[in-house]
Amino acid sequence: MEFDRRSRLRPRLSVAPLVDVVFLLLIFFLLTSSYEKSGAIQLDLPRAQSSRPVGDSAITLSLAADGSTRLNGRQVASADLKAELELLLSADQAVLLRADRAVAVAELVRVMDSVRQAGGRALSLATVFPAPAGGSDVDRADDDGG
Repeated sequence: MEFDRRSRLRPRLSVAPLVDVVFLLLIFFLLTSSYEKSGAIQLDLPRAQSSRPVGDSAITLSLAADGSTRLNGRQVASADLKAELELLLSADQAVLLRADRAVAVAELVRVMDSVRQAGGRALSLATVFPAPAGGSDVDRADDDGG
């Protein structure tokens, strides 16, 4: 008895399942990787014992030690600050001013004046509340009473 060797099927490698596995791995790594905030700047905020937490609804104005100004995380030129604030401010919306401790007082006063001229009535200065031993510092705000 003789078997026909030509009738045997050769195994084929299908590419479709391989592509599916590669895409699943790609999605897995994209979902599990960590991302860094791209618009954030490092500020060394001053410390205060009498500060209190602020809400997330406030407009955030950040002044860096290098002189750059950010409004809600977006870079803003000093000359355009008042106009940009006028567009964002509503009747009773608060402005949270996060200024690096190395910022000059004259620059801080200029920015505070721009906020007032734009119609801002509630202005708070962000500080860091020292945490108990072993904990991390917490961002807080000191209200200037206005």
